[in-house]
Amino acid sequence: MKENKDQNFLRLGNKNLYIHGDFLRYKNEDSENIEILITKIVSISIEKLEGQYKNLIWAMLGFILFVISWYFLENTLLSNILCVLSLLGGTVYLLSYFIFSNYLKLIIKTSRLDLYLEFPSQKKYSVNKFKNLLLEKLHRT
Repeated sequence: MKENKDQNFLRLGNKNLYIHGDFLRYKNEDSENIEILITKIVSISIEKLEGQYKNLIWAMLGFILFVISWYFLENTLLSNILCVLSLLGGTVYLLSYFIFSNYLKLIIKTSRLDLYLEFPSQKKYSVNKFKNLLLEKLHRT
């Protein structure tokens, strides 16, 4: 049975994963190359990116500081600067929460090392396809 080359290759940003024979090869932009024997893989999973609620907490804190500095402090240059900075900070953290809460991570664990690759939820289908092919190769050997 001949396998499709597109299934053997996965590109997530600047990181590449590809299956070459009995090896899983990982390469990133920093010229880091890792080869893993497929039979040495312990587990493969896809999980949500953790720790995104802290961005939401920082956003709420920024907006609360904005309200306090806008309504309760005297109208001086320092309080206006504090108000604008806290509003910008709250907005940045709120946007980062909504952007990164849609990210997932592919975890490939071996006895020697673990590979973590973050990817947007739009690429979940291709990552699942690659994961299923890798699991099939793992169970075949």
